[in-house]
Amino acid sequence: IALQALREEEAQITVVDAVGKTVFSDIMGVRAGENSLPVQLDTAASGMHQISLRWPDGLVQTKNLMISNK
Repeated sequence: IALQALREEEAQITVVDAVGKTVFSDIMGVRAGENSLPVQLDTAASGMHQISLRWPDGLVQTKNLMISNK
C-alpha cells in the first residue's frame, strides 16, 4: 500500500471485506513523505474491500480497494 505521511508515526491499517470481516490488521511505522507498506492480501476473497488507516491523532482515512485473487 502506498501512502504519504506528513510526519514519522505509527498508523493502524485495517482491511475489511464487503460483509465487514477484517482480513488484515496491523500497526506499522511510517516515515515522513512517501511510504510503501507491505500488506498481505493473497488469502482475501476477490471483491470490493475497504482499507482504513487510523492515525494517533484520531484521523481515519478510508479508501475502497478491489482485490482480484485467482
